[in-house]
Amino acid sequence: TAGSKKWILSPPHVTPPSVMPRGPDGAYQQAEVSLIQWMLAHYDSEDEANSKRLECITKAGELMYVPRGWWHCVLNLEATVALTHNVVT
Repeated sequence: TAGSKKWILSPPHVTPPSVMPRGPDGAYQQAEVSLIQWMLAHYDSEDEANSKRLECITKAGELMYVPRGWWHCVLNLEATVALTHNVVT
């Protein structure tokens, strides 16, 4: 990874703002908002989801592991290049 990124993570048992409970097909439903819209609307709210979230900043050369089931969003803080890989278990 080159550049720095801000990560916001919520544990699996906490549904973040703008994500609705599972629909009839078992999938989560998410409101169609950009990351900036989500941050403006929900980042500073004082609810249970925000009190349990984790945040960090990764810098060039660092690695981030997101455990299975954790909700996450990523904000590029500068010009960034990244590789991602999903592992299906």
